[in-house]
Amino acid sequence: VEINQTRNGIFIHQSQYAKEILQRHDMINANSKKTPMISKIQLRKGQQQNPQQFPYREAVGELFYLVTFTRPDLAQSVGYLSRFSSCPGEEHWEAVKRVLRYIKGTINHGLFFPIGDGNKLNMDVFSDSDYAGDKNDYRSTTGFVIKLENYVIDYGSSKQKSVSCSSCEAEYVACGHTVRRAMWLRKIQ
Repeated sequence: VEINQTRNGIFIHQSQYAKEILQRHDMINANSKKTPMISKIQLRKGQQQNPQQFPYREAVGELFYLVTFTRPDLAQSVGYLSRFSSCPGEEHWEAVKRVLRYIKGTINHGLFFPIGDGNKLNMDVFSDSDYAGDKNDYRSTTGFVIKLENYVIDYGSSKQKSVSCSSCEAEYVACGHTVRRAMWLRKIQ
C-alpha cells in the first residue's frame, strides 16, 4: 500500500501491486476497459478445469487484496467472480481478464481522504438488490454503500440467505441488512 500525503489530504493506492498483477497474468499490454464487468452478466458454475490451464483462484485472490485496501470499485465484480472459485470455466477466466483490463485503465486509482473542516457529520445510506439474480440457486444479491459526509466508510455485496418471492421482498431484505449496518456504525461514531 502506497500512501501520499499532500496539503489537501491523504491518497492511498496500490499502483505498483496492480502492475505486478497485470504482469503475472500477461495483461500488462492489454487494451483497457471502461467497466470491470459486463452489465447483467450471468455466469453459471462450470465444469472443474485443470488448475494449470488458467490461474483463476490466484487472480481472484490477488484482486481481493486490491479491493480490501484501496479499490472498492472492484468489490462487486471480484465478489461475484469469487463464487465460481471451486469450478471455474473458460467464461469465468474471460470475466477475470476483463477485470484485469479495467485495472489496466485505472491503475492509478485509489482512495483520497481530504482534510475535514470539523462540522457535524451526516450519514447517507444506500441499498439495492437484484431479484433472483443468481441463476444457479435463484437467490438475490444485496448491495449497499454507507457514506459519512461524501466519503464511503462501508460498502458490501452479498447473496441473500433465502430466496425472495418478489422484487419487493428482495429490496426489503436488502434494506433491513443495510439499516442494521448503519445502526452499528452510528454506535461507534
